[in-house]
Amino acid sequence: MSMAAAWRLYFAESAGGAYIDLVEVAFLDNSGADLSVGGTASASSQYGAGYEVERAFDKSTDTEW
Repeated sequence: MSMAAAWRLYFAESAGGAYIDLVEVAFLDNSGADLSVGGTASASSQYGAGYEVERAFDKSTDTEW
């Protein structure tokens, strides 16, 4: 298993600042390559439809988790 040299978490404000959404997650190696591509996401719960856990790793800032 590769070690991540850096974590990148991208958050966005929603509902006029009432919420902060986790938009994207990346784990980067020393060369900047994203190690979070192709894995399987899991979570103990989710907010609801449209906020599925795999959206955290879909490489799209248009989806939210």
